[in-house]
Amino acid sequence: MLLAGAIASIMAAVMQYELEVFLLIVLITLAVFYLMGLALLKIYEVIEIQKVEETLDEGAVIEKDASGAGMEDIGPEDMVERTGSGRDFEAEETGLP
Repeated sequence: MLLAGAIASIMAAVMQYELEVFLLIVLITLAVFYLMGLALLKIYEVIEIQKVEETLDEGAVIEKDASGAGMEDIGPEDMVERTGSGRDFEAEETGLP
């Protein structure tokens, strides 16, 4: 925007425009480039939000695959069978046979 204003100012000075016309040209040039910058910023933000959402979605799928692989069909009774009855833990804790 600064560069566009500088170029518009130089061109208006070289072409010897009157002050009012010169200021109007510079004002319009700066306004146009400001609006273009706002539009580009909004487009950039939308793209960034989409990238973040895609990353989060991919991460969620990876986490589900890694942490819960095959664990959907296991109930509490299956966990007891795989880890023991639980009596071993109680016996160790209390010192009872």
